[in-house]
Amino acid sequence: MATGEYHRDYPHSDYHLFGSTTTESVWRTLLVDRGDRAGLARTGGVVTQLLDDLAEGTGSIAERMGRVVSAFLKAREVVAASTGGIISPATAA
Repeated sequence: MATGEYHRDYPHSDYHLFGSTTTESVWRTLLVDRGDRAGLARTGGVVTQLLDDLAEGTGSIAERMGRVVSAFLKAREVVAASTGGIISPATAA
């Protein structure tokens, strides 16, 4: 699902909360946990964009997801090439 900076940051820490392929409760915390509205808004924006991108496509959901992932990776490669391989939230958009 990585089509943007969807993670949530822990306050006053270098730790981040990402989704999990094995633990559903992590997604619940990531997507609906009460707390920092800015963090929730960023995560919500990424999920909204992902769903919009999937809705605009044609073909099976697997084909649509494949195109979304390919476009995301291609965009990251362009950013990495233009920044000497350094991708930060500021350059990722």
